[in-house]
Amino acid sequence: MRRTSHGQQKLALLEPLLASLRYRHSFRLIKEMLASGEQVEGFDIGCGFKGDFVAKANLLEGVNFRGGDLEVDDRPELFRFDLSNPGTLPFSPNLVTLHAVLEHIYDPVAVVRYVHSILRPGGYFLLTAPSPAAKPILELLAFRLGLICRTEIEDHKQYFDRKLLLKLLGKPSGPFDEVKHTYFQLGLNNLAICRKL
Repeated sequence: MRRTSHGQQKLALLEPLLASLRYRHSFRLIKEMLASGEQVEGFDIGCGFKGDFVAKANLLEGVNFRGGDLEVDDRPELFRFDLSNPGTLPFSPNLVTLHAVLEHIYDPVAVVRYVHSILRPGGYFLLTAPSPAAKPILELLAFRLGLICRTEIEDHKQYFDRKLLLKLLGKPSGPFDEVKHTYFQLGLNNLAICRKL
């Protein structure tokens, strides 16, 4: 059964707040890239049906972001995209974002290698993913309180800690030359920023 793209139906109460807490890290990186004189050609994988992050990023001068998901709204900057069969992109991004998507993936190694392959040299890959400490809290919020989307939480395949992410992303086992990791939301979420040199 094909999974419905996040945001295609009405979002649960806490969804917009949690998304904005993830997006702020991407906006910080975008502003750093712009401040260094670099134009941003971005790709948001798993952008959701409406591509909220893409729309907000494109409000910044010097930014051209596109987004892909299983189902997307009819807007030129959004297109259908399936990580299980990604194909080639008609553009070469210097920033790829993956906001709370990796935990839904059966083969995170293949996804990370794909991202590395489409990034320009010098480009960045920013991802957020919940940590194991988040699992009981997310399940409480989804299953008992209904404050976040139940189907999204049921679809989680894996939770990531710092050690697992560094092994997945950085050399020698991962493809990225530089990887910076930090936790946010009191250790419930991971932030990793990788660079392809």
